Amino acid sequence: MHKAMKLALAAASMLVLLGTAAGEDTKFRKAGTSAAAQKGDSAQCWKIAQKTRMTDEQATQNVVAGYLIGGIVGVMIASSANEEANKDPKSQFRRQVHDECMAKRGYKKVD
Repeated sequence: MHKAMKLALAAASMLVLLGTAAGEDTKFRKAGTSAAAQKGDSAQCWKIAQKTRMTDEQATQNVVAGYLIGGIVGVMIASSANEEANKDPKSQFRRQVHDECMAKRGYKKVD
């Protein structure tokens, strides 16, 4: 029983660490675009990302992947991440939507 609790605690800690690292906004550049125009495009992409919700199919895929990778603990973590994806305005899912929007507008990620 103690091993299961330690495993759950370790998994939760990793999730927090990954969330903190991903909490920073990705930097984008586009040749010939001013900083003001870039901020405006980013703001529009964030508005689109805020309106986007994770589909049931995506949530199911995350839970199945969580089960395959981490068993019951993986399912619990994936379920929690799915709930966060639709609640948190800057969740990892919404950051991905924002990044895809910026790429469609011709911006490149800066390393």
